[in-house]
Amino acid sequence: MLSLLSVLTLTFPFGAFSAMPDVSSVIGSVDKDAQLIKVGDVTPLSSSEVNSYVPYGWFASAAYCPPKSRDNCRVKRILSRIFNYTSMAETETKNSTVSRYVGWWPSHNSVVVGRQGTDFEKLYAAPPLHCVPRQLTFVDSSWPVITDVTLVQVPTDRFPMCSNEATIHLGFLESHKRSIDSISGAVEDILKEHHGAQMITVGHSLGAALATLDGMYMKQKLGYNVEVITRTFGGPRVGNKAFADCVDATVS
Repeated sequence: MLSLLSVLTLTFPFGAFSAMPDVSSVIGSVDKDAQLIKVGDVTPLSSSEVNSYVPYGWFASAAYCPPKSRDNCRVKRILSRIFNYTSMAETETKNSTVSRYVGWWPSHNSVVVGRQGTDFEKLYAAPPLHCVPRQLTFVDSSWPVITDVTLVQVPTDRFPMCSNEATIHLGFLESHKRSIDSISGAVEDILKEHHGAQMITVGHSLGAALATLDGMYMKQKLGYNVEVITRTFGGPRVGNKAFADCVDATVS
């Protein structure tokens, strides 16, 4: 039986610091956050729900193909399983931590954003100082965090629709901050040509975490006239319960 499962990502920071940061005062620190984790109920998926996720699975699979090979037979074979899907536009930047694409799905009147999962050759994200709480002080503003492996969840003003209690995994947040601008621009360009379209974000593993943040960010940017749907596979725990509640209330 297929089930919806919550997966906790074990995290730990890496990087060269002159002094390790004091996280004792950070809201949602590891110790406090861990105490709030509870085993939830498992919700079985119906056969119709399983079938509805099939095209999103192919979209997530396509994100794993190297950007330069996205026109090859493997990608075409994957996307040929999705009726009437057009070619994708790359949104790569030299500072990207994972590959992603933006495409148009005519039969569903949808912009699709696909995020690659964990790539062990692209794990680092270097956050600017303004994105971390004032309680954390680092000598070097370009200290690295590992996108999948970072100890703290931090508060952020990036999603004003969420309560002040919401915290987000620092590694996921930084990877998202480094890649969303090119995605946002590509999505808006497509929406200008297709009024009334919706947006879909998809991803697996790390890509699932980033797809969740994509959905939240684009919903606030596009407004409530554009429906934003997020479909993820094998996703880790992106934030605390306050953030999870905010996600449920914001995206479909």
